[in-house]
Amino acid sequence: MRGRLRAAAAALAACAVLPLAAAELTERQRLEDFDAMWRAIDARYAFFDAGHGAWRRARDTWRPRAAKARASRQFAAVLRATLDTLEDDNVALAAEELSRARVPYDIDIWPRWEAGAARVEAVRVFSDADVAGMRPGQPLADSAVEGAMRERLGRRPRDAAQAEWALRRVFAERNHRMPSATPPLPALSAHRIGENRDLGYVKVRIGVPEPQLEQKLDTALDQLSDTRALIVDLRDNAGPGSPALTRTVLARFVRQPTPWQLRSSPQAKPAADSIAPAGVAYTGPVVVLVDRWTAGEGETLAQGLKTVAHAQLIGTRTAGLRGATTELRLPRSGFVVSFPAERTFQLDGKPRRELVPDILIDLAAPKGGPGDPILYQALTRLQSSSAPARRSAPR
Repeated sequence: MRGRLRAAAAALAACAVLPLAAAELTERQRLEDFDAMWRAIDARYAFFDAGHGAWRRARDTWRPRAAKARASRQFAAVLRATLDTLEDDNVALAAEELSRARVPYDIDIWPRWEAGAARVEAVRVFSDADVAGMRPGQPLADSAVEGAMRERLGRRPRDAAQAEWALRRVFAERNHRMPSATPPLPALSAHRIGENRDLGYVKVRIGVPEPQLEQKLDTALDQLSDTRALIVDLRDNAGPGSPALTRTVLARFVRQPTPWQLRSSPQAKPAADSIAPAGVAYTGPVVVLVDRWTAGEGETLAQGLKTVAHAQLIGTRTAGLRGATTELRLPRSGFVVSFPAERTFQLDGKPRRELVPDILIDLAAPKGGPGDPILYQALTRLQSSSAPARRSAPR
């Protein structure tokens, strides 16, 4: 804790020389905001698996600093440091005074920490890092990156999970400050592929602002309804996404109301969510492509398709974001804190974050095919399958 305090103190000192982006708050107003944030998470955060002890110690540590943080940037940095106690990629602070860096949406590289060193586990396709030639398995021999990681933690990481969390934060904050050189891609693309053009392919970039995306996706599924099989590509999420989009997609794969996930808030028993049918149900085989940038509603949709469409998942592990998020706007500063207030589960009771592809691809040593090894494996399996096999929709 002392190391993290020293690191945070240095960050606060640096903030003091920056121009303010918002009016300064009084000490009483800062404490009102701090207490509102702390109480909301203490009561509603869904993942206090080891109890509330660390979070309650964080209050004792950071509340006095919030009282003294006169500059708005300093106050935002204190709130962020308090939230860092949770070490959760699904917890974020939106404030003009700090960049809203989001994991995995603002990273091009998914880092791995092994034997005291960092390496590249995955590279986001078409990102600046991909264009620059970075590849999975490559060592991240960058002393500045590891130095920033240790500065973020205030000490050496206690284990690989903590090191990787800090590395993801470092990459997200760096990328968020640097505009991408690659052009934006559309939110939706859909067409026929395969040797006989009898396979449907739908790529959805969840989180990309797109008017009427649900309606456009529904139309695309109509146009591909007669294909022998369908590939749904969920590998390039740009933001948390919309539950409405998830429901729009799942509704096209059921013939009657069908349970598809479990949710629970703290101290509550899990309850099942059901999806009602809409339009003509697609009953052909479904393959879903996932990777580390499948996050938020992308993970929820992948899990839902596996449940209601008996889809086969192909790719790497997903981002592993925990639970369904809620937002709290702090009353005085207007800063917005988002955090998971519900746990989400597969119907068998396994947490959503433990979703593992049926065919797990090692991007550092892929088997067969140039270019996109995940799509290659999907096409190989569908092309080699026997003549049209339609599944039975849930009854």
